[in-house]
Amino acid sequence: MTYADIFCVAHELFDMTAVDINHRERVYPPPDRELIQLEKELIQGLPKDVAEAYRQDQLRRTEFESEVILRVRAVREQRK
Repeated sequence: MTYADIFCVAHELFDMTAVDINHRERVYPPPDRELIQLEKELIQGLPKDVAEAYRQDQLRRTEFESEVILRVRAVREQRK
């Protein structure tokens, strides 16, 4: 479990308010456009198989994070 998972649980289940901004920024960070562009440029410079492996890893991570958020929200709804 990552810090983002823990913050997601705290934010979604317990409606954290005192530190909401810190939790929200860690769980739902705003996109950094410069970092996104830099990442695209770096990926283009990699060998195709390495770039594809990186993309697949990023996709799995995104899917996992989405699943965590959905499950936490489902638990929160059950608690209401």
